[in-house]
Amino acid sequence: GCTVLYLLLAGSVKGIDPCDCLDGNWDYKGETYSEGCVETSDWLGHTWCYVHDGQTCPTALNSTVAGETRKYRECSACNCKIEWNNPADSLDYEGCAE
Repeated sequence: GCTVLYLLLAGSVKGIDPCDCLDGNWDYKGETYSEGCVETSDWLGHTWCYVHDGQTCPTALNSTVAGETRKYRECSACNCKIEWNNPADSLDYEGCAE
């Protein structure tokens, strides 16, 4: 579950985990999506994103789109970044936080 995934990723470089979703906007089948997990029209009921480094992310999957080299992961409730900074208060956080 979430604990196992967290332990697998805990040794990653601070700030950018290879399994984190790509930052910024990204394109998929002619549509532009904002950063993070999204539901696309061809996979309703699921949210997913392209990851920073598909070669080193143990949960990344090969794209089903012909010619696409980016890898993706399906998102779930425990898909928080390992470490992150909240610009509103300039504090560093780990995992999911309120």
